Amino acid sequence: MVFAGAATGQQVTASAATVTAGNTATVTVKAENFTDVATLEVYIYYDPTVLTLSSTSNGSLLSDAQASVNTAEAGTVKLVAMALNGISGSGNLLSLYFKTTADCAPSTYPITVAIGNAFSVGFAPVTISAVNGSVTVKVRCNGDNQKISAAAEAGCCHGEADRP
Repeated sequence: MVFAGAATGQQVTASAATVTAGNTATVTVKAENFTDVATLEVYIYYDPTVLTLSSTSNGSLLSDAQASVNTAEAGTVKLVAMALNGISGSGNLLSLYFKTTADCAPSTYPITVAIGNAFSVGFAPVTISAVNGSVTVKVRCNGDNQKISAAAEAGCCHGEADRP
């Protein structure tokens, strides 16, 4: 399995999202510079004590592929895709919708991407790098700039509606 590192060539990237505690964040998993990728395994890891995976949706780059998303294990999403004619180009593979807990601490929580097996249409192994993403949870403030989140003890709102 290949974990995130310096990214060049073919890669899978998770986006960064910012959300107020108790709301839903969308993380998009994208492919970049794919050339004739026939089979692909992508693993996405997240902190299930803060993020609850509400749902997923396949991206446009998988429109001609058979794709399966396994979310049975909290904290892990496994995408397996197969395309007889190969997946080529750049675009969205998957969207992940995370509900944050209402009382989670304001912080940045990692979304870790790892690549399992990947093969070309000629059955040769393919090297695909991974780029991690994140979900940043901001403090919830009311109209008087008072913190709403009990976990938000690390500062006040200082006149802002929401802040990280």
